[in-house]
Amino acid sequence: MEKRKDENLDLLSRCSSCNSRLGNDAVSLISKEKTKTVFHTFCHKCQSNTLIIISGGARGLMAIGMATDLNKDEAREKIRGKTISADEVIAAYEMINEKQEDLKSKNL
Repeated sequence: MEKRKDENLDLLSRCSSCNSRLGNDAVSLISKEKTKTVFHTFCHKCQSNTLIIISGGARGLMAIGMATDLNKDEAREKIRGKTISADEVIAAYEMINEKQEDLKSKNL
């Protein structure tokens, strides 16, 4: 069954926690890429924050909403922030392994 266009907009126009209408000032664009857009919503009534990710692909649009404790500026900073390289992941893994070996050798 196909949804009406109005129903699809409910994700951005209503609070996912208390179902109150969100004003235009409550919805912020956080990130926009070729196939993914991220919005942050803040409900003035219940004070909840939500991240909404809308992604498009071969099978159409998909939207996911999730509650968060991040305000819009914190969300923007985290999402647009520096990505971690493969070398940084390997360095962290090696450091953790070294620390574990140190602890084992000290019988801790």
